[in-house]
Amino acid sequence: MPHDEAAPSSSFDPAIFHTYLHSLLPPVLGATPEELESIFDSEFDERVTRFASEGTGVIYIVKRRDEVEGKLFLIS
Repeated sequence: MPHDEAAPSSSFDPAIFHTYLHSLLPPVLGATPEELESIFDSEFDERVTRFASEGTGVIYIVKRRDEVEGKLFLIS
């Protein structure tokens, strides 16, 4: 007899994660609000939601000084 139960829904909210990073990164990385905007691009919600649903791996946020001074990168 097959189960017709719905898959558990995700309680991950990218907006809460966004707010969390906005409060965490300035003191930890010495990042300015302008530098933070580079990681919150149009694909941010999709990337972090996919990361949260996979349940494996880590997200790294790296402050790297290359051609663009102080650019932040979201690496998962």
